[in-house]
Amino acid sequence: MTQAEVAIQNAERAGAAQYEPGLLSSARTKLDRARKEVDDDENESAGRLAEEAIVEANLANAKAKSVREANQADEMKKAIEALKQETSR
Repeated sequence: MTQAEVAIQNAERAGAAQYEPGLLSSARTKLDRARKEVDDDENESAGRLAEEAIVEANLANAKAKSVREANQADEMKKAIEALKQETSR
């Protein structure tokens, strides 16, 4: 459970709420369900749900980082192009 919580927190810090809200929400939902399963002594099911939450949170994290980095690369390309145009004047 702790690993799932950490994975979700990492995804949140990476911007998953903005770039991958569906995956992040699904990870949170699965973690909540896992907690309920623990309360009901359904530990096997809880473990599976926690693992799924970790995978989804990690995927959301990676996708959010990828989108953020792609946006930064686009901004750098625009800045370089602007500098090229300015130096050619």
